Amino acid sequence: MDLMTTLKGSLLENFYPEGWDLARIDACCAHAPETIGERQPFWHPAFAPVGCADVGGARRQAGSCHRP
Repeated sequence: MDLMTTLKGSLLENFYPEGWDLARIDACCAHAPETIGERQPFWHPAFAPVGCADVGGARRQAGSCHRP
């Protein structure tokens, strides 16, 4: 299962802005979980990944403390 073969007809079909390279996003999400923190050549030099324990932690780090 991947984004490109399941997107059409789903609730997310028209969610992403026009022009986004969804195949590139899908490929980025295909990395094994234990390798996602490994530095990639396309990262901004000042970027550093920060982990969180759960979705609530991710929301707080992103500045969204409310629940939808």
